[in-house]
Amino acid sequence: MHTWGKSDGTGGIRVGFILRVSGYAIPVVLILLALRPPQQNALPRRASPESTQSLELKISELEQRASQTRRADEVHLTGDEISSALVESSGNGPDHRPVITLRDDLVTGQFVAKVAHQPIYVTVSGHLGAKDGYLSFEPTNFRLGDLTIPVALVHSTLKRKIEAQREQMKLPSFVGDVRVENGEVVVRAK
Repeated sequence: MHTWGKSDGTGGIRVGFILRVSGYAIPVVLILLALRPPQQNALPRRASPESTQSLELKISELEQRASQTRRADEVHLTGDEISSALVESSGNGPDHRPVITLRDDLVTGQFVAKVAHQPIYVTVSGHLGAKDGYLSFEPTNFRLGDLTIPVALVHSTLKRKIEAQREQMKLPSFVGDVRVENGEVVVRAK
């Protein structure tokens, strides 16, 4: 006769053992994935003064054209130009350089944070836009190292961080729209 809920010998021990080992192994694997650096192609590149100068020149030209004509004009910025400008403005050392990559209509930023003297790579992807004179960002993907975190879990925290940086995200008065298109940031004058 079979008794429900009672072990029939070693079968119950095996299930309990597997559950206990899983309870220890899963958190260890998650921590290792979070600490693991991302793929090589997304690691920081060397900042290029030429790229920074190119970005500044394009924005200056857009401002001049916007003040001289009434028609909307736009400039296209590459990920290298934006990354170089961020590196130059942040003043961070070579291990903490932000990297910006553009693909299709998404912008991806990768940043290094130190947690308990351990570098943690934070990668955030999303859509750029302009709203009420400020740069807007709608996240679509979030990763810690190689560990993908559902955006729903971090959305409110990301929004608070973005709101805390709101004044730094103010667009110049001549900028009407910002978007990512075909792997480039398109800045359109008003």
